[in-house]
Amino acid sequence: MSRAEEGAAETRTDIVADQIRQRIVLGNYPPGTRLRVDTLVNELDVSRVPLREAFRELVAEGLVEMYPHRGAVVSPLHQQELEDCFRLLETLEVMAAERAVRDDHLGVAEAMRTELDRLDALEPDGDRAEKLRAHRAFHFAMFASLGEGTMQRHVRMLWHTCERYINLATTGQRNEQARNEHHQLVAHCAAGDASMVAAIVRVHVQHAKLAAISQLPS
Repeated sequence: MSRAEEGAAETRTDIVADQIRQRIVLGNYPPGTRLRVDTLVNELDVSRVPLREAFRELVAEGLVEMYPHRGAVVSPLHQQELEDCFRLLETLEVMAAERAVRDDHLGVAEAMRTELDRLDALEPDGDRAEKLRAHRAFHFAMFASLGEGTMQRHVRMLWHTCERYINLATTGQRNEQARNEHHQLVAHCAAGDASMVAAIVRVHVQHAKLAAISQLPS
């Protein structure tokens, strides 16, 4: 296989992984759902090779579990995993915020503002998948300050692990609270106030964790 073909295969795998990931996060594939290869090959119009590679990504993120004779199954939701995810996310997002303010607070603030404008423009009852992507892009604009390498890879993988718990939190009063926190993050990042940005990140993650716990199935 040529380098060009390898790159195309990797891109296709990423697309397939994100399609399945999105359906898991939004609850279209609830915990315990068996992800049948033959069904997904037809639904996603994809061959088995990128699909199986996508499963490996999703297993690494904790979204899918593999069983002998059963194949791929959507992982259950656990409060302990939820709490662990948010604790790690808080640590890494604070690091990203501090680097953003130190290295390029105006540039990062502008990138975040662009994504926040897109998120705010979406209808409250509109396309859930589009809101999911816009929310992810807003946070990834700050994560970009971590630079390429280990931290960037880990925080992106962690976000994918956390995202279905984050999605649980996006209901009712929490939506408006989160919107206000997003705007505060952008404003204080633009002002170059590292301590306030870090404080808001911590509050933002803690509020999301509590809201997600309240929505966990009993």
